[in-house]
Formats: sequence, structure tokens, C-alpha cells
Amino acid sequence: MSLMKTFPIKESLRMQIRTDWFDAFNHFNLGNPALSPGLTLGGYTRWGVAAPNFGKTYSGSGSRIIQLAAR
Repeated sequence: MSLMKTFPIKESLRMQIRTDWFDAFNHFNLGNPALSPGLTLGGYTRWGVAAPNFGKTYSGSGSRIIQLAAR
């Protein structure tokens, strides 16, 4: 999302103020969950104990960034 305003200074001179909002609504995007059910504790698959991080999400991105510029 961007907003800008141009101000006339003189006949041939203008000043523009602009603001850019990246991720303006601050929506957080989750990363992919761990998809390794074959990994087991201790490396033994015959017990059928799933890895403790299977299906959990530990990452994400999407913080709000605001830029302000004048030219």
C-alpha cells in the first residue's frame, strides 16, 4: 500500500512525500510444518514413536515494514 502527496514549491519545483507500507494489515504467514513421520526417537522405527516435532510449525514471516521518503 502506498500513499503520496506532491507539494508545489515554485513554478518548476515540486516536493513529493511518499509512504510505502509492506504487509499493511500485519498478516503473519506461518512456515511449513515438519513432515517427517518416519523419523523416530533413537532411530528405532519398530516402536512406532513419532518424532516430537512432527506436524509442528516453528517458523513464520510477515512483519509490518513502513518506509517514508521525500524527493
